[in-house]
Amino acid sequence: MKLPGCCLSLFALLINTVNANTEKVIFLAPTTQDTSGLSEYQALDVVTPLAPSIRRSLPVAFPTDQHPEGVESWYWLKDLRQRQRHEVRICWAATQPTNFRLDVFEHKDIAEQQVLLESLTQFIQSQRQTKESGTDAIGESLLLLRIQAAADFYTTNKTLMQKPPPVDVDIILDQYLGNIFPASLLPTAAYIVCLAVGSCPKAMADSSATSNVSSTNTSPSIPPQISTPTPHHPFYALPAELVLGIVDLLPPEAFINFTFANYPLIHSHGLAPALSRPRVNYITNSTQIPAMFPLLRMPAEITLHIMNHLNPSDMMRFVVANYQDLERQGIAPPLSGETVRQLQCAVRARLAPG
Repeated sequence: MKLPGCCLSLFALLINTVNANTEKVIFLAPTTQDTSGLSEYQALDVVTPLAPSIRRSLPVAFPTDQHPEGVESWYWLKDLRQRQRHEVRICWAATQPTNFRLDVFEHKDIAEQQVLLESLTQFIQSQRQTKESGTDAIGESLLLLRIQAAADFYTTNKTLMQKPPPVDVDIILDQYLGNIFPASLLPTAAYIVCLAVGSCPKAMADSSATSNVSSTNTSPSIPPQISTPTPHHPFYALPAELVLGIVDLLPPEAFINFTFANYPLIHSHGLAPALSRPRVNYITNSTQIPAMFPLLRMPAEITLHIMNHLNPSDMMRFVVANYQDLERQGIAPPLSGETVRQLQCAVRARLAPG
């Protein structure tokens, strides 16, 4: 038993499913600002790159004419790196349906808009009643974050409809590396790269072993088996469930093209029929055969609409059986030399009679 596979299976068993929602805002940190008159903001909760995540219980309310976006809460984003891209995410459980809206403002924008100034002042006053003001130094680059929370559910419970419960949220500040890539996704990107690089040697070794076995199988009573080479692209190392999920999203034309370009792979997952030598000769033969199936005299659009209701395996059986007619209609793709070799490799080896 392979140790890495066992460890991966054990890790999968320990994973719990978590349903959550996320809303975010992306912005560039401003340059040096005038920090005079900002001491009153000390009552706000602070989010910085050194302390990028806080958990709070935010009040919510159903939208009204005065507050169409719900209850407003304010936070202070400090010590931002000037002219660097950042994002602020808010995450909450899917069991608490809520509409969130996030906006960031500079101090001068707040002073110029009376509505924002009144909202911020009211929130600061409510915060001062629950906690003491801080005394941290004011950083050079800072922004004010406004979170608007509106309840988004309906229930027959009158109490909940009159006063929705607070929503537990995580507020996360994330810097961008080179103003392109979120720093929090760096471990995920490194994992994907390591997985792709690590799968290449295994694919090459499997291909070499398959070729060796095929070359030594020269029994006189059994014809040599045409081996199916294992492609080296990392896509072929994906789990079968993921490959099938991708195939299900393809329209009929794209699925047919994808299958002919990767016939051994699709056949190994049971989505394409095994090919006999006469069938491959029929597909690759340029001799035109008159259409025998009445359905194929229909317009290509109608044929594709009918094929859209077939499951992938039945669709490919239909295409393989009527390739030349579908190719004339533009539904099946023309075959290149590489595609012909793919089909020849997919021929099922059969025992010779006797």
